[in-house]
Amino acid sequence: MIPLQMSKQKFWDSIWLGRILTLFLGLALVGSGLRAMFRDRLTYSNYWGGPVFAPFAMMVGVFVLIIVVIKWNKFDEREWRPRLKRKAARKAEKAEREAEQYRSTIDDFDKPWRGQS
Repeated sequence: MIPLQMSKQKFWDSIWLGRILTLFLGLALVGSGLRAMFRDRLTYSNYWGGPVFAPFAMMVGVFVLIIVVIKWNKFDEREWRPRLKRKAARKAEKAEREAEQYRSTIDDFDKPWRGQS
């Protein structure tokens, strides 16, 4: 079930779009390979007219489908965060600015030592 907060999100940023498109890609590869195999051919022509080895296309399609099933919940690496408002938004922006200004000790190797801070 799609959460209510996701309805505020743009369609193109949706996790579901990526999942469905990848699922369609896997099914298309398996289907086109099966169609060629049922016609007793080992190859079929792609859009540009080049030959495609049907068993290899089917293996790639099955691999894509396995990845979609295994990584269904973690498919989209971009973590969807709800849009923050007011004080929470200001605090998040402040934390991001502080994170950008922070330099780790490995980044400070080129500066002279100034003692404990």
